[in-house]
Amino acid sequence: MCAHEGVDVFSRGALDWLTTHAADDEIAREHVTSYFKKHPDEVRTVYLPAYGPLACESGRMSVDTPEDLAFLCAIYERLKAPPGDLPLVRVLKLLADEPNTAQSMPMSARSR
Repeated sequence: MCAHEGVDVFSRGALDWLTTHAADDEIAREHVTSYFKKHPDEVRTVYLPAYGPLACESGRMSVDTPEDLAFLCAIYERLKAPPGDLPLVRVLKLLADEPNTAQSMPMSARSR
C-alpha cells in the first residue's frame, strides 16, 4: 500500500479515446481511471514505483466522512500546522513515529 494510491495520471489522448469510445459508460464518466483499469487492453497503462517517502503502510487516509475530516483537523492541531500547510510526509512520519496517535485522538476525531 502507498499513501499516494489515489493518484492516476493519463494522457490527453487517453481521455479523448474515453470520451469517444465509452461516453455512455457510467464508470467512465465518474471514475475515469477505474475504466482504464477495468479495460487494460483499451488504453496503455504504465505503473511507476511509489515515491520513496510515501511508500509506506499508511492505512486509509482520505476525507470521505465528517469523522475523517475531524481526524485530519486533529492531526493539523497536533502538529501545529496552519490550514493547508501540512505535507503528507509529516503526517505519515507522525503516524509511524507514534502509532497510537489515532487511538489517542478524541472519539469524534478518529478515522474509521
